[in-house]
Amino acid sequence: MATGLASSAQSPMGDPSDIAAELQSELGLTNEQMAQLTPVLGGSIRSMISLVMNNADKRMGVRQKLQMAKSLKKIKSDTNSQMNAILSPQQQQALQAYRDQRQG
Repeated sequence: MATGLASSAQSPMGDPSDIAAELQSELGLTNEQMAQLTPVLGGSIRSMISLVMNNADKRMGVRQKLQMAKSLKKIKSDTNSQMNAILSPQQQQALQAYRDQRQG
C-alpha cells in the first residue's frame, strides 16, 4: 500500500475499534462513549505512527531521541486528557487499574 501505516486505520498498535471494544468490556462503556473514544484512539495511534515513521530513517542523537520521547509523552498525555473528558470518574479509575495490570 503506497499510503503507508500512518494513514491506515489498521496499525501494529491495533485497530482503534478493537481497542475501544476491549475497553468497553473492561470499563462498561456506553455506545455513546464508544463512538467518542474510537476517533480519539485512532488519532493517537496515527500521531504516534507518524512520529516514528518520520524519524525512522534518521540517525538520532541523544537530543533528537529525547525530543521524540517528549513528543510521544505529549501524545499520550493529550490522549489521556481526551479520554478522561469522556469517561466517568469510576471508569477513569478502572482504566488506570487496567493499564497497571497490563504493564505489570
